[in-house]
Amino acid sequence: MADARWLVDNIVRKVEDGWTTMFWEDPWLDDVLLTMSYARLFELTENKLVTVMEMFVLGWGVGGEMWKWRRMLFAWEEGLVGECERLSAFVLQDSMSDRWMWKLHSSHNDKLKN
Repeated sequence: MADARWLVDNIVRKVEDGWTTMFWEDPWLDDVLLTMSYARLFELTENKLVTVMEMFVLGWGVGGEMWKWRRMLFAWEEGLVGECERLSAFVLQDSMSDRWMWKLHSSHNDKLKN
């Protein structure tokens, strides 16, 4: 029996301009869905359907406009937002579109266009 997750487990989202990659629901940062890495924050955010570019423009740093919560965060939840500070090192490329890439091919030359 074939594994139903085979395709999902073997492609990665390469973010360039960030316009077509969903911030929470596409595997673009460390090849993991942020809905899994930061499940608590996803549960509490008001902005679930947002692209990487939209998140960047509104400010994804601590205190950024993008972080809108359904309620005030507990201290340990604010710590999770602090972990997201690693996003500040991420650089978007205006001249290129986001795309899917095979993880199975070591050179990643076999690309899946969006």
